[in-house]
Amino acid sequence: MPTPSNYDPTLDSNQEMNASDVKSVAIDEPNNPNNQLNETNCSNADLLAVLAEIRRLNSRLEAVEVQLEREFSLEEESNQVVDSRDSTCEAEPKDGTGAVNPVVVVSSEAKEIQEPDPHPPRRLSQSFRKKKERFTPVRFEESAWSIPLVIGLADVGWLDTVGALILVLVNVGMQTAFSSILLSEPFMGESFDTNLDSARIWRRSVAHDDAYVDLSGTSLVSRVCGADGALILSNQQAALVKQINAFLGMGKGDFTPQMFQPGVLLCILCILLWTLCVYKEIRSVWLSLEATLQIPKARRTAFDNRTFLCLSYGRYCLLLCSFAARAAIAAVLLVAGTLWLARTTSIEELMLNAVALHAILDVDEFLFACLTPIKMQHVIQSLEPIQVKYSRRRSQCETIAHFSLILTAVLLAYYILIAPLQSTMLEVKIELCGGNQSFVVSYNRDTQVTHGLVTASAKTRDDGQYSVSELAVMKHIGISAEAAPGYIPDSYLATGNIFHSLLGSWTFWKLLWSPQGLSYVPSLGARRVLRGSRICFSVPPKWGQVGSPHSRFSFLFVRKDRAKTTQNSPTKPDNIDRSVS
Repeated sequence: MPTPSNYDPTLDSNQEMNASDVKSVAIDEPNNPNNQLNETNCSNADLLAVLAEIRRLNSRLEAVEVQLEREFSLEEESNQVVDSRDSTCEAEPKDGTGAVNPVVVVSSEAKEIQEPDPHPPRRLSQSFRKKKERFTPVRFEESAWSIPLVIGLADVGWLDTVGALILVLVNVGMQTAFSSILLSEPFMGESFDTNLDSARIWRRSVAHDDAYVDLSGTSLVSRVCGADGALILSNQQAALVKQINAFLGMGKGDFTPQMFQPGVLLCILCILLWTLCVYKEIRSVWLSLEATLQIPKARRTAFDNRTFLCLSYGRYCLLLCSFAARAAIAAVLLVAGTLWLARTTSIEELMLNAVALHAILDVDEFLFACLTPIKMQHVIQSLEPIQVKYSRRRSQCETIAHFSLILTAVLLAYYILIAPLQSTMLEVKIELCGGNQSFVVSYNRDTQVTHGLVTASAKTRDDGQYSVSELAVMKHIGISAEAAPGYIPDSYLATGNIFHSLLGSWTFWKLLWSPQGLSYVPSLGARRVLRGSRICFSVPPKWGQVGSPHSRFSFLFVRKDRAKTTQNSPTKPDNIDRSVS
């Protein structure tokens, strides 16, 4: 690196410099502070030029924005813009010798790089900002309902125009058809109150019929209310009891609703979800109507640069009709959907029904996205938003109105639909499963007397206690019954004459075991005798004394076609063999 010289090159204005001095000055020039200041000032000037250009562009953008907002005070406020100050270069003598060195003077704009400008170039007044905040841009939706707004204005062919008109008609037809089907009685179904009468009829007729007692000695009503999975009868009643228990959060033997009821809570949430979906549609209709009202009306529609300058009266009336149809369909769907959800007693289907209802409101969006011509889609998507006046007070009032309307709709649905459904469900379960379940009855046609029989409860069946008949079936199937609860190791064989009823197709015999021996009691007024019948039956040896609370009995059935006519009075069966086989 060259070594700087200590020679001072400062000369008078009339003095000439030799070659060595010039060479020395050339070497020392990088260390001259005046040269560094020149380079810095030049770079600052370039930055200031770029900054001035940015400010000019920003001012133009703000002017366009104010023009779109249609503020009449644009010219007055634009005069308050602070103009940018130009950068200048000055020459000042810095040396004591009087030599003039070219120095770029840093202007006030250069200071703005380091210090913030207390007066920005484009600052609107406070009143203008308040006026600006009162307006909210509202865009038209990308929906089939927006096609009448631009039809005839977009640069499309006649085939696309006809197709767009057909889409509008298809949209109205589909949503109208969905609304009418939702309100129809076949789709809505019968009210849950009809189950109350059918439950009463079932309980007093079929539920306690002795013909439907299974091998365990359990009545049909006990099996239905106990959620027996082996049912082949009364499956509709069993499904109804299961739905009621799941909806109200009750157990099999509970008849009092719990504090937490999953079905009621889920039904309220689904109705709230559906109400929000419909309210969103209604609010969109209202905003679109307000935006349409802001556009001036004329005999012809003026559309320029993606902005509506004015609307024709015919197009305006067409838009009003579409808004009215859209709002009416939304209101009908709100009522029909709420009724349908309130009548859904299966908690598995509640959420599916709510989602299915929401798809009906999206038909217009599906048609717009799938079948609308692409050029018409682009025109609707590129429409400039309409400025709608929204003050702070109006926004607060609308917020209160929104919450009030939604809360009112949900509360009305609960008190008018859900609460009565809850009480009706409880009444239906009481009719189906309330009271005593452990008995069956049979009607004797001979004596015209109804006989009753106490049966086993569903709890005994759930404990795994097998009856004699079930153990016999397990034995014949080939299942080892020695380890089963209630296994009976002894079998008793009895032979003799068995009484047969006069008109019945089966013979009922009560065989009681006691330490004194085997007792027999003819049942149902038997008048005919069957001789020589050999019946094998199993009797527990520890059933207790005859007549005690632990005494039990079994039914023996003999077909009528094997009966022989004998004396009319019952006789004691002879040749009873109590030997152990």
